[in-house]
Amino acid sequence: MENNKKLTAEILRITSEIQEDCPELLKYLDEMQDTLPGETTANPSDTRELKDYLNSLKAILHNYKNAHK
Repeated sequence: MENNKKLTAEILRITSEIQEDCPELLKYLDEMQDTLPGETTANPSDTRELKDYLNSLKAILHNYKNAHK
């Protein structure tokens, strides 16, 4: 459960960065959030899904920044 809190905190940090610095990417966040587990569940597959979502956010932000240097 603690790992999920850390993952969620990192997701929120990156999401905030996207909202502030790259608002044109927000349309992708809306599409991706449908795959997140609910807040009331806590099992190992949720951790994997959170990691996958975090990695997707990082990739989108990284690719965008590289393309707009």
